[in-house]
Amino acid sequence: MNKKTAAIYVRVSTEEQATEGFSIQAQLSELERYALQNNLDIVERYIDEGFSGKTIEGRPQMRRLLKEPFL
Repeated sequence: MNKKTAAIYVRVSTEEQATEGFSIQAQLSELERYALQNNLDIVERYIDEGFSGKTIEGRPQMRRLLKEPFL
C-alpha cells in the first residue's frame, strides 16, 4: 500500500492553552499518532507558537504551508 503524504500544522496563542492540554507537543503527538495509524507520511511540520488565530496574516507558518507546492 502506498503511503499518502501529509503536513502537520499546530498553533497555540496563549500560555493558558499550552498548559491546558493544547500544548504544541500534545498537538504534535496526537497528529503524529493519527498519521501512523492511517499510513500517512508526514513531510513537514508547521508550528505557530504564540500567534493569534484571528487572521492568517499573523500566522507565518500557516502562510508558508499554504504556499507549499504539495498541496
